[in-house]
Amino acid sequence: MTLPAKHSREGFLRMIEEEIGKDKVDEAMLKIHAKKINFNLRIAEIVRQMSCNSNLVVMTLPVPKKEYLPPALYISILEYTTRDMPPFLYVRGNQESVLTFYS
Repeated sequence: MTLPAKHSREGFLRMIEEEIGKDKVDEAMLKIHAKKINFNLRIAEIVRQMSCNSNLVVMTLPVPKKEYLPPALYISILEYTTRDMPPFLYVRGNQESVLTFYS
């Protein structure tokens, strides 16, 4: 797996410090979930690279499982991914197609 760029990691940590608060997302939490954070920061980089000039970005919402990621960290990752991007639409289904076409 390719690690996210240093500026992505620094931007994410700065966002947490300034907007979320260290009381909700602390150093221990960041260390425990470092692999998941790095994975999602890398996805954010790719989305920025490929979709920064789009009119709308549609992306599958990552599964929000409380036992895997604390809520504040989950929301922080979503916020960082959509930050400074065109309008963003997260979609989520139950292993079913979320778009239905009628003819």
